[in-house]
Parts: sequence; structure tokens; C-alpha cells
Amino acid sequence: MNKFVKIGLIGFIFLFFSCDKNKESIILKNTESYFHNFHLSGDEEGASIKVQAKHYEMSELYRDENMNVIYHYKPLFDFVGDDFVVVETYSNKTGVGAGTTRRVKLNFTITK
Repeated sequence: MNKFVKIGLIGFIFLFFSCDKNKESIILKNTESYFHNFHLSGDEEGASIKVQAKHYEMSELYRDENMNVIYHYKPLFDFVGDDFVVVETYSNKTGVGAGTTRRVKLNFTITK
């Protein structure tokens, strides 16, 4: 293996494992709801759904009384299987300094 192939392989492995940090696996009964607090509360911080879940009764982002960004998911009644949502968070998008964005994938396994 030449030097560039080794460097590329190491970079790919690093990228593959670093992306896993932005994934969460949640096991949920089809009668339950799930809430995820993204701990974003300022006007310059927020989130949006980039890939919507497919089997949901409720899948939305909102701000709570403390202005934290919360994601709420409730599966369709009687649905059993897998679902997921991708949420993109952003901070410091005020035009002063560079903002940061991060994508988080929430994987749901829905049971009876």
C-alpha cells in the first residue's frame, strides 16, 4: 500500500467513527413518547429537522419555557419497527464569528 492510500484509509476510518458520535439509538414502546433536549437556548441557537421521521404521530421541534430546543417524537399507534429523524443544530449564527452546525440522527426501535 502506498503512503496516500494509507492516509486516505486512516481518514475514512476517523470520519466513520467520528460520525457515530452524532447518532443515538432509542428503544421505545409504541404507546410512549420520546423527548430530546438539545440544550440550545439563545436567539442565535436553534435546530431544524433535515430528514423527517416516516412513522410518526408527533415529530416536531419546539422551545420549552426556558427556551431550550426540544424534539418530541411519538410513533404511530400500533406501529412496530424502525424509524429515524435527522436534526441539524446550529449556534452563533448572528453574523459575528463563524457559526457551528451539527447533525444528529435519532434511531428509533419501536416495540409493542
